[in-house]
Formats: sequence, C-alpha cells, structure tokens
Amino acid sequence: MPKLRKPSLPKTAVVLPSYVERQLEAMQRRLVEKDYRGVVEVGQKLLPTLPAQSPQRAETLHYLSNAYGLLNRFEESYQAALEAVRVDRRDSIYWFNLGQSARFTARTGESLTCFEHAVETAATPEQTKRAVEEVAVARKFVASELKLRGPGFTLDDLIEQQGLFREADTLMRTGRWEEAEAAFRRVIALADVLPQPWGNLGLALIQQRRFDEAEAALRRALEIDRKYDLARQNLAVLPKIRQTGQLPQIAVRDPMADANVKQTVIFENE
Repeated sequence: MPKLRKPSLPKTAVVLPSYVERQLEAMQRRLVEKDYRGVVEVGQKLLPTLPAQSPQRAETLHYLSNAYGLLNRFEESYQAALEAVRVDRRDSIYWFNLGQSARFTARTGESLTCFEHAVETAATPEQTKRAVEEVAVARKFVASELKLRGPGFTLDDLIEQQGLFREADTLMRTGRWEEAEAAFRRVIALADVLPQPWGNLGLALIQQRRFDEAEAALRRALEIDRKYDLARQNLAVLPKIRQTGQLPQIAVRDPMADANVKQTVIFENE
C-alpha cells in the first residue's frame, strides 16, 4: 500500500475538511493494520494543520496516543491522551485512554481519576462496564500506594508526587541535572518511602560532580530497598568515577518500555 503523503501547501492555504477526514481514516486504518509508526507519521503531519480546540484534533491525538502506547512510547502516549482530554472533556473514550496511559507511566493516582471521569461521561453500557472495571483495578493500586506512604497521605498528594517524579525523569533525559535534583528532592519531601527517587537523585548529583552527596543518596536508596540493583551498581562504580573524574554516559531508561504491556486500542469515535 503506498504511503499517504500530505500535499504541499502554501502557508496561507486553508486545509480542506476532506483532506483531514482522509488522514483520520488513514490513521484508523493503519491502527487496524498494526502499522503504528505509520499512524505516528500521519498524525504528526496532520496536527499542525488543525485548530487547537477542534474535534478533529482530539481524534488525531487519540489515535496518536494509542499508537505511541503500542510502540511502548508511554510518556508520549500520555501526553497525547492528556491533550485530547483538554480539547474534549466530554468523551469517555478519551478519558479511558488517558487512564491507561497514566497507569503505564506510573501515574496510578491520576489513572484512577481518569477512569472515574470515563464512567461519568460514558455514552453506552459497554463504555460504562469497561470503565467501572478499570476503576476497581485502579482503586487497588491506589490503596496500596497510599498504605505504603502512611496515614494522612491523600490521593491528591499521590497524584502530585507521581507527576513530579515523571517531570524529574524528563529533566534527567534532557541533561538538566540541577533541575532534576530539585524535582527529586521535592518527590522525596512528599513521602520518603521509595528507592527510585534517591537512586535518580544520586545520578543527578554524580553528573554535577557532587560525589559525597551522590554516595549518600545511593546508600539511602539501598536502605529503603537493599535489592535495588541500580543504586548498588552505581555505588560500585563511584570510586572509579572519583579517581578518574570521568563522568559516565547515562541512558535514562523507562522501565515500562521494556515491559510486555498490552494496551487496549479503542477505535470508537463519536
């Protein structure tokens, strides 16, 4: 099948609705054919042509979110789903998709609220049933997270902490080490119960050549979880880094990208 290409348009051209509809149909068809990269290719070209609050933009973002998720590009899936909901808050399908993307990016608190919105906005019994089932699953995740953090820690606190962690992770990916450090410290200040923020803080401190502080952060990660291999490995190489002054090349990896995660694709569009 030949690739669908966007025609060359002058800057002042008006994008015809027929063109938009053809591209949306192409995205849906490629999803069915499991050509997820093709969906992304078409969607990325189409988005800049669409008005900020148009239904077609929300639909494009919905398809992009599903394609990103099925490519294990979960943060991009989340961001696309979030923008779709901002364009159209009345569509249960968009809320459901955002709930999935939030779950796959360790935003379990936000995931629960999204699935609850999916129930509230459901237009069919099938949508209601599916969303209610996901609410039950999400509540179990949230209950476990809140129990870990102790009395007084609320769902809003959980949403804030998990969102901060993802922000800090993004800052690390772009090499903004001082900002990442500050963000991880804010995560820890909300509830000091997880090894990952300390382990990532240690990496951010290493990149700033603050080796004593980095060692303390990595040791704190192991105090919380003695099986946390990332902190143990980085502690092992820290003496060599101190000796040579040569900073390691750090590839910040999303653990969910390596997981065998299956995302439900929902093709219905009102």
